[in-house]
Amino acid sequence: MKMNCYKMVNLLALCIFLLTACSNGQNVSSPSRSSNQNNEHNEVNNNVQNPYIVENDYAGEQLELVKLLNLSTKYRNEANSDEFMKLISSEPDTPIKQMNTKKVVDMKISNIGEITGSQGSIVTMTTTEDDSEGNLVIYVFHKINGEWRIYDID
Repeated sequence: MKMNCYKMVNLLALCIFLLTACSNGQNVSSPSRSSNQNNEHNEVNNNVQNPYIVENDYAGEQLELVKLLNLSTKYRNEANSDEFMKLISSEPDTPIKQMNTKKVVDMKISNIGEITGSQGSIVTMTTTEDDSEGNLVIYVFHKINGEWRIYDID
């Protein structure tokens, strides 16, 4: 009796395994492969470009500016003008009065300028949904009351 019970449990486990394997129909990548893919800087996944900058590559003030850049891209791509405008400097002479409505499909940092106590800049190669190739875009940041804000986008 114990032998039949043992055989039944093994048979049931084998059936569950086979049903699970057959019903998935998807390839599961190994952990080492997926971790290598995650470490790639601005990697293209399934022919879809990633518009966000990998934040792990930066630290300190540079990281703060990159996070702000990624947030601006997120809100722009979500067409969330209210949240986007909260990232813009409150200085009266900032030239930014509204959000660009073109979605960003790819962005790579070309250069991070010198960051002083109250000003910094990042030059990107940015591709929007209607562009076949990227354009150089300069983001200028000002620190106001201890918080970084976007002052200008050229």
